Amino acid sequence: RHGDTNVSHDKMSGYYRILLEFIDIIMERDCIGIPKFIKHGAIYVGREDDFNYVLRTFPEVKVYVFSFNWSRVKENAKLWELFENLLEYRNNGPTNSIQCVLFDIEGNCKTKHAEVKADSIKMYQDADVICNDVVNDMLKFDNMCTAFAVKYDIDKAKPSKKTYFEAPCPLRGNRCPNKAVAWLCAKCMDQLEYGFDNYLHCSCGAGKVENFKFKCKSSDHGRIYQSSKRKIFLTLSTI
Repeated sequence: RHGDTNVSHDKMSGYYRILLEFIDIIMERDCIGIPKFIKHGAIYVGREDDFNYVLRTFPEVKVYVFSFNWSRVKENAKLWELFENLLEYRNNGPTNSIQCVLFDIEGNCKTKHAEVKADSIKMYQDADVICNDVVNDMLKFDNMCTAFAVKYDIDKAKPSKKTYFEAPCPLRGNRCPNKAVAWLCAKCMDQLEYGFDNYLHCSCGAGKVENFKFKCKSSDHGRIYQSSKRKIFLTLSTI
């Protein structure tokens, strides 16, 4: 009771029960790491946010949307891990290449739940669904050796003399095989080419070899893209 307000004991008990449940939810969200995700650039779509408006905010940008349901958070640890990897790519990959959105299905009241499937990660561009099942695509992605440059030079032309880029993973001899493999660009999926100019070339542009991060398909590598701090040996075959 506060002041002269006359509130029944049952109503106050009900109020505090709801309040405690709300606090539990907030604490659970903090444990999952929502503040951490937001701090690292993820956009949280909650109770009063317009999901479709958020999608339209990023024209021509690939937007990865993790639609989650709090009642099944613990069952979807792999989805949270994948979203964290996407967020890392957003922060360390090509500038403005992707955006990462956390869509709180239970907490949002402005979007019809039928429009968005819970416990899924979809990819949108210009507010249209491009990929309905990013997880399945990522499983295919795991069977490829991919790389991306922290910085691209989009104006640098491909030299006439070039070769497909083949090199061991930077983690070779540690967790990954010490074997030269072909590398695909993680963004455009072109096979990377070396121009004998210390640059790797693809449809995204050109990036210096030392500015690339690599993730091979070895199960021991993990999902983190690794910078190359060791000299990369090329298997050269001019094309």
